[in-house]
Formats: sequence, structure tokens, C-alpha cells
Amino acid sequence: MAENKMAFVAVMFSLGIMLLIDGSGSRIRLTATLSV
Repeated sequence: MAENKMAFVAVMFSLGIMLLIDGSGSRIRLTATLSV
């Protein structure tokens, strides 16, 4: 269970980085994702 959680966090983190690099418009989506 812990391993799956770590993998999930790693994926979300990398996605967040890509969204931030993508541009300011993506920050809204990133914020929405973090809110969920």
C-alpha cells in the first residue's frame, strides 16, 4: 500500500513539474489537481 502511495506521489509530482514548465495557464489546472 505504501509503495503505491509513493508511486502516486511521484507521478503527481512529475506531472506538476511538467504543468509548471508548460506555462502559467497550466498552473490553474495544477492548483485544481492539488485541491482534489
